[in-house]
Amino acid sequence: MSSTSVQIQKFASTITERYGIVVTREQRESLSRYVAERMTYLGYQYFDDYYSWLQFKANEIEWEQYISLITNNETYFFREPNHFRVLDTLIFDELMRTVPADRKIRIWSCGCSSGEEPYSIATLIKDKYGLAVLQKRFEVIASDLDQKILASARNAEYGKNSFRVKEHAYILSNFTETQNSRWKLNEDLAGAVKFFRFNVCEDPDKIENLAEPVDLIFFRNVSIYFTAETLKKVQHSLQSRLNLNGYLFVASCETMLHDLGQLRLMDQGGAFLFKKSLAAVAAEPFKLNTKPSAVKKEDFQQPKIESYETLLQRIRGLIDDRKPAHSEKRAVNDAIDVVNQAISQNQDQITNLALLRLQEDLFEESVRLIAHKKDKSFKDLSVEAYSLMSLSRFGEAETPIEKMKKMEEFNPVGYLFDGLNFKLQGRFDQAVVSFRRCIYLDLSFSTPHFHLGNIYQQTKKWSLAKSEYELTLKLIDKNRKQLIEFNKPDVSIDYIQYACQKILKNYNQEMNEKVN
Repeated sequence: MSSTSVQIQKFASTITERYGIVVTREQRESLSRYVAERMTYLGYQYFDDYYSWLQFKANEIEWEQYISLITNNETYFFREPNHFRVLDTLIFDELMRTVPADRKIRIWSCGCSSGEEPYSIATLIKDKYGLAVLQKRFEVIASDLDQKILASARNAEYGKNSFRVKEHAYILSNFTETQNSRWKLNEDLAGAVKFFRFNVCEDPDKIENLAEPVDLIFFRNVSIYFTAETLKKVQHSLQSRLNLNGYLFVASCETMLHDLGQLRLMDQGGAFLFKKSLAAVAAEPFKLNTKPSAVKKEDFQQPKIESYETLLQRIRGLIDDRKPAHSEKRAVNDAIDVVNQAISQNQDQITNLALLRLQEDLFEESVRLIAHKKDKSFKDLSVEAYSLMSLSRFGEAETPIEKMKKMEEFNPVGYLFDGLNFKLQGRFDQAVVSFRRCIYLDLSFSTPHFHLGNIYQQTKKWSLAKSEYELTLKLIDKNRKQLIEFNKPDVSIDYIQYACQKILKNYNQEMNEKVN
């Protein structure tokens, strides 16, 4: 009851034609195993018989099992916090002013996975304007291809892995802890999001929830699954659903995948987004060069690290080429040898590339790049430590952190990272000691005060937390000291200032409500 590689290849091609999703070599191996399980369960001895049943008789649920194997439902609340900061400080207020009061502001999370993204949006609206405004003025809709993951989203219960952005004061006020150490979203927020199944290869005009255009679309971390042809079709579909002056968010690492014609690429305080405006429609379309240039091995006689990106494209293409296995393996190994050669001869550029990967949340790649450095600088160690912490590899992160502390004994950043590593593990007493040591080394450094405030808030010592948050803002106003060379939420001065203001605003509102 096994299937050949040619048959699985045929099956993978059918999935691509049906859903526009690229199936990688590794995923084809998973498909092969699952096909064998389904054939055994359904009593089919030959692959062709099972394949014919799939094509002509099976319902959509059977296909969705395969989609679940292929797509990565990795997500968490307030992922890419800069996007939510821009929503909170600019875009929501603009939409409230410009969208007529007789209709709702419509927001669509396309590719919502298990629901953290649309629920983050709803939570932000509720915290900013109140539940009544959320229900009266906003409509949040969310779609995904996978019915199983949509059921999980509707259930709205999450484990600790969904709460990786720690600096939002949203957990205690919007979730209830369950007996199995999970968190259940409160019903008023869960009911504010309408979920529905949508295959981006379908005609959106036939989908009831998309009959009316929307003002804001989140289409993040989805593009990577599609062929170029499918992505072009999806981009056209998204543009057609978006109201004039509406916004489209894509993931930071996906920005360059998009050539969105009538939508203009904008930079709002470091957050990239697209806007559909009259000026953009009238102007020549904004073009992004997404086609990698041809690369030959002889081009690397004097290698440049910039070509590493192109080589990664080449390797991934070779892996997915439909060639005999031995030829494919040799070609991939040749390409990897070229990459390693380029890296070894460009030590001074590895850090910049690793920083880029860190900014895109590609922490595994960032760690692998830094591993190629022969003599790691303080910056290299900070990138390595932060990436390892982001991957929850806290034990491994201790090594670069200790090296940072020894390399620059009076630099507070080493102790800041030490405190972060303890804090992320819930070892608050040790984290407090490290943050206090950090403050001792630099009394004007605001970041450790922010994290102390967060620890006191999590341990319900609100008076201490409030004092630390207020001190954080005072220090930022006096000196916006940014000692770390990457822009991530728990070390970015801009985000820390925003988070402190938000937390204190929520606290003051709660206090006023209690008084009244």
